[in-house]
Amino acid sequence: SDNLISSLPDEFKLLTSLKVAFFSNCKFTTFPKQLGECNLLEMIAFRSNQMQFIPETKKKNETEEVSGVISLDFKKQGLTQVVFRDLNVTPYAESLTRLDFSDNLISSLPDEFKLLTSLKVAFFSNCKFTTFPKQLGECNLLEMIAFRSNQMQFIPENSFPKSLRWLILTDNLITELPTSIGLCTRLQKCMLAGNKLTTLPDSMSNCKKLGLLRLAVNNITLLPSWLFQLPELAFLGVSSNPCVPPASIEHAKNNVDVKWSDLSLGEQRGQGTSGTVYEGTFNNEPIAIKLYKQGMMITSDGLPSDEINCSIAAGLCSRFNLVQTLGKIIQHPNPLQNGLILNYI
Repeated sequence: SDNLISSLPDEFKLLTSLKVAFFSNCKFTTFPKQLGECNLLEMIAFRSNQMQFIPETKKKNETEEVSGVISLDFKKQGLTQVVFRDLNVTPYAESLTRLDFSDNLISSLPDEFKLLTSLKVAFFSNCKFTTFPKQLGECNLLEMIAFRSNQMQFIPENSFPKSLRWLILTDNLITELPTSIGLCTRLQKCMLAGNKLTTLPDSMSNCKKLGLLRLAVNNITLLPSWLFQLPELAFLGVSSNPCVPPASIEHAKNNVDVKWSDLSLGEQRGQGTSGTVYEGTFNNEPIAIKLYKQGMMITSDGLPSDEINCSIAAGLCSRFNLVQTLGKIIQHPNPLQNGLILNYI
């Protein structure tokens, strides 16, 4: 990784025991075919190259054992299409379990994609899909799918594989879910925040394994009654929907503005979907400082302003074992930066 190389020598195939190969931040424009002959290779990374083309791989002799790779990472390659032809003859068609095409310009998948018969994880976040690709519905082992921050508006019926456990569709333009989602009886986590949903299909009541459902920042006016009958539902996020009034913080004891200049920022202690937590001091007392990701309007749990107001509204309810919110940050050098100060644990 982090070199100026753009090709590999033919002798590379002589690395017969190679299992992991990383070439991120290099200058490859074409995927090197030599890697297809490394029969024990399991993990390949070409993150942030200039790759445009993935050539076909010659067919192996029928008597020759092919191990193939199990993971491919093509993030940030500037790809406009997925060029996988004749996947049934590639070394990784039957062995690939994880594929990441996030941060590219692709908007569709080839029909041959369904030939990835072992695929379990597929990521296409920050791409250009407007319609959910039906080819994924034919990947019978696929368990995790992510299309975060595309431009998706439509999901055809029977596009979800029945094996689906995790579905990530945060920050899109989806107006309705297909009725066939009810066939995904193994579904456990469903991230739908930041769309244009007005309701959920009643067929989702069949998703008895659903434990986490994120619906913040949609247009839902009424939550279906069956939702509260799901036996394993443990987390439900619904802020910024018409069915939920905004949190009232007018009389909260800890509705306190704290100037950024009065804080001392220390080391980073944690990071999540919505922001980063640091240790710090305020009035010579140790505190935790949470800074929300700059420019992020929608997180998995909704808008940063929703989380801030809910945290403040919870007040100092230590009897509920909540982390105490001490105030919200104002006058940060970046006027778009939101933040909280919390009790340091």
